[in-house]
Amino acid sequence: MGTIARKEDPRSQINARHIELYGSAYRLALKQLSAPQKREQPDIVLHLHASIRRQIQEGATDPLSIASEALVHVEKTN
Repeated sequence: MGTIARKEDPRSQINARHIELYGSAYRLALKQLSAPQKREQPDIVLHLHASIRRQIQEGATDPLSIASEALVHVEKTN
């Protein structure tokens, strides 16, 4: 018996790209925050998360730009 070729769902490809993009942008942004800043503002990572997710949902595709904008957003909100 042969194997059945399955067509991959395009949504799973999009989700995989979004996950990779999110991870890259989050790591880049997190590196820019100091330990004291994270201690003094424990919700700062939640703001980063929200900003990065919003940008990806709006169609952003460059991790460095996403991280930069997220950091600007965090500075404005705190």
